[in-house]
Amino acid sequence: MDNKLFAVLIDTASIQEYIFMSNKLKENVGASFLVERVFQDELNAALSKVFDGENINLNSWKENPERNPILNTAKFQVGYIGGGNALILFKDKDKDNIAKFIKEFTKLLLQYTPGLRTSFGVIDDFSFNEFASSMKKLNSSLGKNKNYYFPVVKIPKHGITADCPFSGESAEFKYEENKFISGVSFTKIGANEDSKERINKIFEDTLKGEFTFTNDIGELGQEENKNFIAVAHIDGNGMGIKVKSCDTLNKLRCLSKKMTETVKASLDFALSNLIDLIEKGKLKNAGIVLKKPKKKTILPIRPIVIGGDDITFVSEGRIGLYLVEQFFHKYSEFKFEDNQNFSASAGISIVKTKYPFYRAYKLAEELCNEAKKKARENPGSSYIDFFVSSGGASGEIEEIRKKRFITSFGNLHFGPYVFGEIDEENSIKNLKNGIRHFQNFPKTKLMQLRDTIFNSTEEECKAFVNELEKKGYSLYKIKNRKYHEQIWQDNNTPYYEIIEIIDFYPNELLEV
Repeated sequence: MDNKLFAVLIDTASIQEYIFMSNKLKENVGASFLVERVFQDELNAALSKVFDGENINLNSWKENPERNPILNTAKFQVGYIGGGNALILFKDKDKDNIAKFIKEFTKLLLQYTPGLRTSFGVIDDFSFNEFASSMKKLNSSLGKNKNYYFPVVKIPKHGITADCPFSGESAEFKYEENKFISGVSFTKIGANEDSKERINKIFEDTLKGEFTFTNDIGELGQEENKNFIAVAHIDGNGMGIKVKSCDTLNKLRCLSKKMTETVKASLDFALSNLIDLIEKGKLKNAGIVLKKPKKKTILPIRPIVIGGDDITFVSEGRIGLYLVEQFFHKYSEFKFEDNQNFSASAGISIVKTKYPFYRAYKLAEELCNEAKKKARENPGSSYIDFFVSSGGASGEIEEIRKKRFITSFGNLHFGPYVFGEIDEENSIKNLKNGIRHFQNFPKTKLMQLRDTIFNSTEEECKAFVNELEKKGYSLYKIKNRKYHEQIWQDNNTPYYEIIEIIDFYPNELLEV
């Protein structure tokens, strides 16, 4: 017998905007912590309020994902939690109880996570035997409700109130002497220490009691004259399709659990390798200055989002690409049930430390989307796209590249780059080999090559190559291509981006 159930699908809308709307790292990490807490503390409190005395275990679905919730005695059970969503199944079809739950949950969000918007999909005929169609109905309900109602989740601005210097919202909370900030910013900043405690706890074994994370963007190991950060956004390829293809709750649970475990294990692998480099003195040799307050060394990376199939972190500018590579090394080892390997796409924006952080994140997200376009052409492969901004680049990455990367001779952008030991011309392997090759060049020669790429005709390019060879230098050679002879081929050149990234991949990391 297939009992129909009441089902509520909760979606936290615009999570990235909520987390990254501020240029203050303390707000970003605090916001990320608050989002994760929503489906623990606030969800627990709302269910307790409605179902007083009911035994609540929000992690039971994860502890035994293979077992369907039977709901013989329980009034509700968690279907799954992951990717900013939560599925709650209710045995009793009392609409008043469902309405009361949604009311209590959203009231708690207004109190403890102001500014975070949620939407709900609701159906009263959820069936385990017709799981795929039930989820389709739930998502349809969710989509309609998103467009039907736009909740006010923060105090509106008025002409008589000052603006928050961090968020631009109405300032109503005292933050420092003579400074008032919005309730949204106040709540996020108040959670930043809890966030640091949580991230240190997650990677406790890896940190070995000797290392820690920071909430201060200025403590990532930057040098005064090389004051750059890297903001990386990584997202799994084809995960939405995998989720939609789950035809049972068990499969959806197992996939959600595996995605979370895979992301955590992959980041853990990257952190372990980073710590190994620190202990061997390689980062110090590369000029990355690590701070050590209170006897613990601050790692030059701060994870901000670790959830579902994606991750966002900020690091010292010279290790961003290296860390993404290490993440991919581990990530690609995991397999789906159909034996396909996990793959992902990544965008890395390398910017000055004082560059607006929200803008740097948006660039990383756009770069990740560019990498995803390439990944869709080559299923199963992981791609990385990056952008180095030493000035104040503005606009979307597509606009920036149209203005700055298109010359009368062709396209300066050579990526996105495919990850792995692959001999394709636009591979990370070729990019790194190019960096190794040009690190033996005098700086003046690299700048001359850069100018030649921008300003020279085909004949002038060939003449420049000949002149280099007479002085004992040669351009990096890519197999089966003629870039090393004429710089440009088929309106493309790999050399501009190699020159751009060369200062952001130290020799000490190339040797690893």
